[in-house]
Amino acid sequence: MLAENKFSKYLLYAIGEIILVVIGILIALSINNWNERRKESDLKNIYSTRLINDLKKDISTININITRAEKAQSLIMNFTESLDSEISLSERITITEKYFTEGWSTISFSSQKNTYTDLSQTGNMKIFKNTDLREEILSYYALIEKYINVYEIDKDWVLPIDVNISEETNALVFSTQTKDLYNLTDKRKAIIELNEQKELLKRHASVHFWINKSTLSNLTNIHKAAEKLMKSLENK
Repeated sequence: MLAENKFSKYLLYAIGEIILVVIGILIALSINNWNERRKESDLKNIYSTRLINDLKKDISTININITRAEKAQSLIMNFTESLDSEISLSERITITEKYFTEGWSTISFSSQKNTYTDLSQTGNMKIFKNTDLREEILSYYALIEKYINVYEIDKDWVLPIDVNISEETNALVFSTQTKDLYNLTDKRKAIIELNEQKELLKRHASVHFWINKSTLSNLTNIHKAAEKLMKSLENK
């Protein structure tokens, strides 16, 4: 074309070639971006499903622990009332055994955090583009961490009191977990000896009642947060 002085035609041809190359590059980039968005969307769906499954497990565990804590509260109240009540020996023994088996236990909660840990450590939390949803996920697991810290403080507070009650009274004789270690032949005498420490027992029971009340409040808050986050993940 140049040899024949057809420069304008050559220029149009060259521009056409350039346009075709540019269009090819843009198509390739568009396909690549589409693939990346699809991969990210698939990954987001996988993580969302995993988080929802973790939350379902958390809710199930919380429900079990709330039931345990409520039962413990009932046993604590029965035991405290029995200390000043005129009841039969067999009834007093039953109430005492239940208290020192289940009533004075502390209720712990362990969250399913594998998915959240994975998201945090890999940096994949960024796949949740919705800021509100991302903040809700972070807030939920921060609430879990706060509960764990409170639980550890409560446990450290109550442990010396439990040790003291075990040293100052014959409480372990009435726990179904330890009573087989003792050759208890006279339960009447053992109950009388225990009731001689009535005020100490009341203080011990009140400490566990306070901790269980705190636990019930915290678990209820976590339960609400878990249900709210699960609904957000399902909707978004």
